[in-house]
Amino acid sequence: MSNDIFKNQTQKSQLETAKEFYKWNFQSMENIAKNVSNSKTKLIYISAKNSPLATKEYIASKRLSEKLILEKSEQKLLDGVIFRPGVIYDNRLKQLSVFELLKLMFTMENKISLRDLINYLISNGFAFNKNLYFTNMDNLNDKICETIIETENCHISNKKRIISNSNI
Repeated sequence: MSNDIFKNQTQKSQLETAKEFYKWNFQSMENIAKNVSNSKTKLIYISAKNSPLATKEYIASKRLSEKLILEKSEQKLLDGVIFRPGVIYDNRLKQLSVFELLKLMFTMENKISLRDLINYLISNGFAFNKNLYFTNMDNLNDKICETIIETENCHISNKKRIISNSNI
């Protein structure tokens, strides 16, 4: 009986999570698409690459948004580019030694977050398949700026509508 209760709670939790992702990603994009339809607006959407760290509900909501952007782009109602980065990290803490990082973690009342620790590990090469699952924030920013400049005076070609992690 307790297993059934736990299973039901887990299913309810997953359903609530899926609804939240749908609301944040798809419904938000739907509202944006309505407001920019029939304008000359170029839309850049930051989606997500499949990753061991992303839930299937999150990825599904991102793919729904992508589909909407592609459909609106095909109908010439907006001009969209989709970026599919991996888990985004930065190099802020890269220069620290392991000792300096540990010192910060234990002397600054937890001012170093789990995200900071992950950034440190990835930027220092302590991640398997780094280029497959992770995207450097500076590289993503550069690629977005490059895409904006390239498309400023022209319609985005179908070939460049989805820019995946391997091209960032």
